Amino acid sequence: MKITFRACPNHSGPRTVKVDLIVLHATIGSFEWAIEWLCRVAGDHRTSAHYVVSKKGEIVQLVDESNVAWHAGVGLWKGKTNINSRSLGIELEHGDDPEEPYEDAQIEAAIRLCAAACKRYNITPNDVVGHCDVAPSRKTDPAGFLW
Repeated sequence: MKITFRACPNHSGPRTVKVDLIVLHATIGSFEWAIEWLCRVAGDHRTSAHYVVSKKGEIVQLVDESNVAWHAGVGLWKGKTNINSRSLGIELEHGDDPEEPYEDAQIEAAIRLCAAACKRYNITPNDVVGHCDVAPSRKTDPAGFLW
């Protein structure tokens, strides 16, 4: 699995808790646009993710896994808050439209990426979730993802 690294300044680090969750997101924009958006430093709404996966299956890492990416915001999973501190954030290039299909190459790349992370951190498949699962009153992504 080929992963390209592009340093993103939007993160906290290093982690102080074990990674026990993977949160999938939809970019709601193109792959290139999402990378630029996630790495921008202007404005009050700074955000990031550990990885972005293109429709073609390209993977770009923006934040080292040892650091906390700012991807989930306020959320809750299995009674625990502070989702960013305990999770990896993976953005999928997608419009967050449930009718828009995910591309096979993208799904395959996301599966490989998630499987490797699950093995590294001993994460169960039930703890690979959507943004909509940790913040159901605020988020719908990744809409239409075939779990």
